[in-house]
Amino acid sequence: MAFNGSGTFNRTNGTNTGSTLWASDRDEGTAITATRHDTHDQDLADGLSNCICTDGQSSISADIPWGGYSITGLAGIKSATNDNITVEGVNGNDVVLSTSGSFGWRLENDGTFRPQNNTYDIGDATYTVSTIYVAEVQTPLIAPADATQLQIRTSTSDGSDTQSVILGGGGDFSATRGAQIKLHGADVSAGDLVLSSSDTSGSDIKNRVYSTDGYFSIATNNITNEWRFQADGDLEPQGSGFDIATSGTPCANIYGTTLYAGSSTIAEDGSGHMELTSASSKDILFSPAGSNSYFITWNGGHLRVSANNTYDIGTSAARIRQIYSNNTVDTSDARIKTNVDTIDASVAAKKIAQIRPVDYNFTEEYGESERRRSGFIAQELHKVLPTCVLPGDDTSEYVANESELWSVQDAFITPYLVAALQDVLTRLAKLEEQNEN
Repeated sequence: MAFNGSGTFNRTNGTNTGSTLWASDRDEGTAITATRHDTHDQDLADGLSNCICTDGQSSISADIPWGGYSITGLAGIKSATNDNITVEGVNGNDVVLSTSGSFGWRLENDGTFRPQNNTYDIGDATYTVSTIYVAEVQTPLIAPADATQLQIRTSTSDGSDTQSVILGGGGDFSATRGAQIKLHGADVSAGDLVLSSSDTSGSDIKNRVYSTDGYFSIATNNITNEWRFQADGDLEPQGSGFDIATSGTPCANIYGTTLYAGSSTIAEDGSGHMELTSASSKDILFSPAGSNSYFITWNGGHLRVSANNTYDIGTSAARIRQIYSNNTVDTSDARIKTNVDTIDASVAAKKIAQIRPVDYNFTEEYGESERRRSGFIAQELHKVLPTCVLPGDDTSEYVANESELWSVQDAFITPYLVAALQDVLTRLAKLEEQNEN
């Protein structure tokens, strides 16, 4: 009888069975017979023959249920006939290859082979995998799009704008590692490199980088905006209105021999000076950012402003040190004057008498303190001739590039000097007349 099919061994002598088979024979009055003894011993031999020999003499003849327990201390699994070895999960469950606990790889019942977590490698720095043949690799997806293309894309479909395909040059993504995309072949031509982004169908191209005979092109905005690197080294926009950098993110430096702006140029003149050249008989215009009016124009060698009585050179806090000129011309047209009053000569003479002319030096904080100068004190003159003074701030301390300084308009004093002189001449004429009489 041997094992009962459930792993339990029951003794038998052909007539009685169980742990009391010999007692049953005694009770029946049956003496020990050779036949029954042989049957019993053979039953033991059959049972032992169904056991697994530890020295490898026996072979397994059927599937062995392990009852949820593991085989420990296993050195390996071998096929005596060099046939394939099949490992199946019980009742359709997964097969796990594990060194201990949850560390290992899992073969799921749908055929997916995956690591137990995302920290495992295939191969290492010493032992690398020669070749991996796959139909596609997920996350990101790497798969043939058709017979002529290989697509690499992220596998998520959440519409995120942050999905990327990154080519790294080594253990990190530092700039010192050289990631490259290369085309190799005896018949690779200039038109063989095309990098583009498009909709899911691939028909509506959004952006493109490609090379062709004679130039290399970068195109954006549904490839309507395009720049080309020409074979001679020139970088050319394929349309008007394109910028290099923006007002919010400007370039640090642009190095070049000549900068062309339409028919005008900015270049070095060969002596280290910057030379601005406009088209024939055209102005060179300087305009403040965001302004539609020109601050200064240059036409035929004349420096002028584009709007009358609008702009200043310098400010009360940041002044021009000196202006060299052979002549200055002040505006004095009757057509632009109103509320005209004649200055009383006698009053002018009295006011001139109140003015204190001074010699002075600028302070060291202001600069050029070594030079002796002549003039007036603006705050003092303002009390006598306020129309000849441009007031500044009322602070007692000077702060460089911040203090609004008081100014004297010397030309405005001239009319009072003339009126005072007229008063003197009138008085002199009267004295001469008296002397003659």
